[in-house]
Amino acid sequence: MLNGKNTIESLLKELDDFSPSGYALGLHIHVTAPKILIQTYDKEWMRYYAEHRMLLTDPTVFWAMTNSGTRRWSELADLDTGGVLQAAAKHGLVHGVLVSVGDAKSRSLLNSARPDRPQTDEEIERMELILETLHHRTADDAFLSEADKAVLEKYLTT
Repeated sequence: MLNGKNTIESLLKELDDFSPSGYALGLHIHVTAPKILIQTYDKEWMRYYAEHRMLLTDPTVFWAMTNSGTRRWSELADLDTGGVLQAAAKHGLVHGVLVSVGDAKSRSLLNSARPDRPQTDEEIERMELILETLHHRTADDAFLSEADKAVLEKYLTT
């Protein structure tokens, strides 16, 4: 886990840098609902994903809810029976990586995408560290500073 000098805002900005095509961050998912959901993908992709009910066949979500660790989207192609990854690529989400931490009671996941190249191993390791840190720091609202709450409010997906 990262030290306290990394604010939630600086961690989210770092995820922005790693994710030129956007990211989806679900923190503390219990059953099917995240406590915090942040999506920075293009609105057109999010609309398309929702209209085609892709959550039901998304191999990244399936893998993340049953595993911890990291996977490149290309490693999940065999699980993509609904064509989610192909559709994502057509919307500029060409290279993606998935990170999942936590347990069945409280799992957090990050999907990060870029249009130009695969993520490096070092970038993936850093994203995993960021997700672990965000997972731990947001576990209890009572320990969030007012500044952190304001940043999360700004980023929250509506």
